[in-house]
Amino acid sequence: LWLNPAAFAVAPRGRYGTSGRNPLHGPGFFQIDSSLMKDFRVTERFNLQFRTEVFNLLNRPNFAQPNTVVGTPNFGRIFNTL
Repeated sequence: LWLNPAAFAVAPRGRYGTSGRNPLHGPGFFQIDSSLMKDFRVTERFNLQFRTEVFNLLNRPNFAQPNTVVGTPNFGRIFNTL
């Protein structure tokens, strides 16, 4: 669970709730991508390039947003990664 579902309740029919705008925040997104390149001149006409690329360097999972439908059994749960 990403949040406490007991802290929220469904508003009575025909009434607005008392919650402010955008009260829920999901997990943040953090990813580092990197690349290194080196060009070598072989002749006057030809170059050779060495390149290496790394994606998600820290190998950190980035989770999707939690379910925000109050009153459902999955409220506040995260089921996916990005």
